[in-house]
Amino acid sequence: MANFRCERAFVMLDEPVPGLNHLKAVDPEAFACLLSDEISCWMVDAGYTPLVDFLYAPFDRPKWRPAGKGLQSVRGAMELYQKWLDAGANPLGWSREQMEKELVVLGQVAEVLDLADARDRRFYFAAKDLG
Repeated sequence: MANFRCERAFVMLDEPVPGLNHLKAVDPEAFACLLSDEISCWMVDAGYTPLVDFLYAPFDRPKWRPAGKGLQSVRGAMELYQKWLDAGANPLGWSREQMEKELVVLGQVAEVLDLADARDRRFYFAAKDLG
């Protein structure tokens, strides 16, 4: 995503999941804040696909992926955050409060992708600016 500022991010599904409004299930501003390159190298080192690999700007052609693939990455990010919280420090210098807030958002994303995975849905993350 060159030359684009992601200020909101949404989980997009190829087909709806009954009883789930996937566009409102995740805080879009908080989700956009945690989609950064900072954690990507740590995710790769841990064997997970970085979350930003699923993120597409409005002018990009998105690649639909199995929800289970995204769920693995989100859970991997959650494991890293929890490991760092348990250790009382992290290599990125993030505050405990920031990491706890981002874990809540990651939990929201995991819930959406878990429900989507149970119905064999595909997904991507859509980046939006405020314009």
